[in-house]
Amino acid sequence: MGCIGFAATYMGMNYLAAMGLNTLACDTLRANGVQHVLQGDVQNPQDRYRLHVTPQITRSMIAAGFPCQPLSTQGDGKGINYPRSGAFFGTTKMVWEQDSYGLLLECVPGAMHASFVQEELQKLAWSMGKSLYEQLLHLDQAWQTLPLVGIDCSQGV
Repeated sequence: MGCIGFAATYMGMNYLAAMGLNTLACDTLRANGVQHVLQGDVQNPQDRYRLHVTPQITRSMIAAGFPCQPLSTQGDGKGINYPRSGAFFGTTKMVWEQDSYGLLLECVPGAMHASFVQEELQKLAWSMGKSLYEQLLHLDQAWQTLPLVGIDCSQGV
């Protein structure tokens, strides 16, 4: 979901569909040639279903980022009490509902230490008979090599 899937194409993965909440993010994905871009909310069961059946019903890996504000040193630090943390739980629910064979998550390093994140990931892995592997990636170095098309917002949307 979002642009994390686009980045995964550089590792040889194929995009089946993408979903984002933000119109500008969806437009950017389309401008970069991503097909089957849906605007929707991972917390909405109907939107999760639309993603599951686009372009066809399939069991796949899900790649997603989730809001960092609850966990970021620059955010508000409210953790699970921050309303946008619901996107994380919507993502894990979707993985379980779709019996995905894998989940690639992206967030700030604080997610590795947040009890609500760790407990939910352990519960998800256990319930699906999967293993949990975590790795801190330094994206500030990796993003320099990705050629992306952007949307010019200076003229308004």
